[in-house]
Amino acid sequence: MLHAPPQIAASDCPLAAGVGASIASRFQHHRPRHCPECLSYFTPLEQWRTLFCCPKHRQAFANRQTVRGRQLTAWSLARYVTRNGSRRNKDAGKKAAAVCDATMQKWIVEDREAGRMAMDDYIAERLRLGFGLEL
Repeated sequence: MLHAPPQIAASDCPLAAGVGASIASRFQHHRPRHCPECLSYFTPLEQWRTLFCCPKHRQAFANRQTVRGRQLTAWSLARYVTRNGSRRNKDAGKKAAAVCDATMQKWIVEDREAGRMAMDDYIAERLRLGFGLEL
């Protein structure tokens, strides 16, 4: 059974907590941004394409995406091949569409309540930084 990753507090992240702020002044060419996991404002110190304020937050995000992907993949594929229940097995397609919508809405609410970045903003930031289609 899959479990959600543990929540990481912003205080667990050195950059989000303000440690290393003196070093950040050396990296002014790196554009400050918000961490998708905790929404802390930080300046990347090593790589300009860094999305997260610390490795713990990057890993928590990746773990949650893995769990969510495993939960939604079969439903989403059924939804797609039946065109939301208008082709092939219509009953299965309609149920898959309903499950996909309800599951994604639940995740949107979870992310908002946990203080995480909305997925459309996350994707926009990835595109701005030059990441491709890979997630």
